[in-house]
Amino acid sequence: MKKPNEVFTPRATEINTDMYISREQIEKSLESKIRHENKHLLIHGDSGCGKTWMYKRVLGTLRATYIIVNLANASRLKSIQEAIRQSTKGGTFTQTGYTETKSANAGIPAVASGAISHAATYQKISDDPLIDALENVSKSAKSGPGIIVLDNLERIFDSPDLMRELADIITLVDDDDYSKYGVKLIIVGTPHDVRTYFRKTPTTAPISNRLNALEEVYRLTDQQSRDFFQRGLVSQLGILKEDDPDFQTVIDHSIWITDSIPQRIHEYGLILSNSRIENSAASWEDVLRDADKKWIQEHLEKNYSIIEGAMNKNSTKIQRRNQVIYCIGNINTRDFKASDVEQFLRKNFPTSTEEIALNIPQLMSELQDNLLRRTPKGDAYTFIDPAFKLCIRAMLVKQGEHIEKLEIADAMSSI
Repeated sequence: MKKPNEVFTPRATEINTDMYISREQIEKSLESKIRHENKHLLIHGDSGCGKTWMYKRVLGTLRATYIIVNLANASRLKSIQEAIRQSTKGGTFTQTGYTETKSANAGIPAVASGAISHAATYQKISDDPLIDALENVSKSAKSGPGIIVLDNLERIFDSPDLMRELADIITLVDDDDYSKYGVKLIIVGTPHDVRTYFRKTPTTAPISNRLNALEEVYRLTDQQSRDFFQRGLVSQLGILKEDDPDFQTVIDHSIWITDSIPQRIHEYGLILSNSRIENSAASWEDVLRDADKKWIQEHLEKNYSIIEGAMNKNSTKIQRRNQVIYCIGNINTRDFKASDVEQFLRKNFPTSTEEIALNIPQLMSELQDNLLRRTPKGDAYTFIDPAFKLCIRAMLVKQGEHIEKLEIADAMSSI
């Protein structure tokens, strides 16, 4: 049997093929667009939903040659061009001739020190790091396509200067001096309204015509998550048996608490499996509670603190805000209106809401900026960070009409 960290790999940069869950439809769409369409591509979806593994898998299938430019580096350097330059390690150099020399010239590659030798003279292809990158990828590509991936778009989304630079790059790559290399751009990020930005911003209006957006890379289906946990806990690690009376409880809880987000199911799976191995004699109920605490402590502690600060004080009798926070964490849609929350609230807390006027819009407004933001249309809310939903599910437990908070101070204690 494998070790837990060989099965559940939340931070792995390379694809974990044994645990990879294919999104067949979107992978086929990406492959087709790379093969057959001339436009550059936009991949978007919430953080942790598996965008990176997905495009790496498709590019591997296509035997593509690609470089990845992290736009977080562009944000740090205040320049996408400079981030491209660093991603290609300063640009490509070509050998243009030989110069006889008695000793090595410092900094010139592949020249031995000592006696007379022929030192190669190197010339940089251009002063344009974008052309350097395009030529580098184009020359390296053989049977497959050449791709430049601009990842983490959200890191520059709030910078008008960098977004304009990105628009210029997208436009330039279609210019004759650049398009001759036949290299496509794939832009990857989390914002859901990126195409709207490009369409509505006057300086970047033509850009939307050069981009083809894939459907959103969203969370896994419940069945995919079920297959994932069953494969990891049962087949790969053998710490859970299908005939175990708690089998369904463990799988259902793991799916619900991670909301089927790929990165999160790897995180939780790793913590859960380690907790089970360390406490093999404990009940699964205790192991799950311990795993929930450790998961919050290791991955959601900041979210926990913000939620805790938004909750009612213990002295509040009805704890209406706590009820609302519990409800928005348990509504199984990404966007929700005040009417959705009120309906959910009345269903789950019938006694304390019976014949009571509930000012849900006001309560939702109080949570805005800390936990929630309005959707682009302005008629609904969504979480600022999807991790808030997961944290609410892990930390808040409904007890009758009241909400109890899971304390994490003792998360590392033994069961």
